[in-house]
Amino acid sequence: MKTEIRVLGIDDVSHTRKDSSILLIGVFFRGGQFMDGVLATKIKRDGNDTTAKIIRMINRSKFLANIHAILLNGIAFGGFNVVNIKAITNQTKIPVITIIRKFPDFSKIKAALKQINMEKKYRLMELAGK
Repeated sequence: MKTEIRVLGIDDVSHTRKDSSILLIGVFFRGGQFMDGVLATKIKRDGNDTTAKIIRMINRSKFLANIHAILLNGIAFGGFNVVNIKAITNQTKIPVITIIRKFPDFSKIKAALKQINMEKKYRLMELAGK
C-alpha cells in the first residue's frame, strides 16, 4: 500500500470588490509533502463559471489520472461564484472534500444573496450537503 495520497487543493487568490476577474489556483500535492504541480484559471467575481472552470482545469491537466481527491476551501470563490460540488465529482470522477474554518451563518448568506439578486446561488449551497 502506498503511504501517500495525491490531492488537488483549490482556492482563489486574495482580491477586492473592484476585481472583475479572480485567479483560481490548484496545487497538486503528493502525501502532503511534495508539491508536484500548479494549475490555474480565472473566474468572474460573483459569476457562475467556477464549476465549469474547475472541471476544465482538472480534466485538461496532466495530473488527472493521479488525483485521488479534490480539496476546496469552501464552496464560494471570487465573492459569490458558487461551486456545484456534485457536478465536479460527476464530471471528473474524483471525490470533492470541502474544508471550512467555521460553519457559515446561512441566514446571513441567504439575505445577502437576496439583496444582490442572486438567490438562485443558495440552492447550490444546499446541494453541497451538511
